[in-house]
Amino acid sequence: MGERVFVDANVLFSRTLRDKRPDLPGKVVSDLRTLVIANLDELVDDFVVEPWIKQGDVDDAHVRAAAQARGFDMLLTADRGLLVEREMASPALYETISPDEFFVLLDDSSPDLVRTVVKEEMSYFVKRNGDADLPGRLRAAGCPEFAKRVNGHCHALMP
Repeated sequence: MGERVFVDANVLFSRTLRDKRPDLPGKVVSDLRTLVIANLDELVDDFVVEPWIKQGDVDDAHVRAAAQARGFDMLLTADRGLLVEREMASPALYETISPDEFFVLLDDSSPDLVRTVVKEEMSYFVKRNGDADLPGRLRAAGCPEFAKRVNGHCHALMP
């Protein structure tokens, strides 16, 4: 059995991106929600916020509680506060990890799979934009180490 990863909503729906498009029609938002839910194995809709979970940024207590509630191995988050807190002693049963770290681990364990996806993404972006600067896009998204890995895959795929 593999690692169970709880994905913080901020990885899926950047608040910054949502706030830039407050005029999106309800259908677009609803379709996006349906797409995300269809691609997740489970949703955590019931959890208890224990007192220790309120330590640190209380606004993140619900994320900590949800990850703890179902025994996830990792909490995948882009929340800087949660990433900083991982260095503090905590009774949490999960490891907190950034998207960059997560994708590097994925490349460590399944480089052939990552290379296949890189090939598909390169093809998609070349057809769409005439340019497939995947490493540049990843650096801009806050994944500099994974961008280096993808750059290596891109070079390996070039004739």
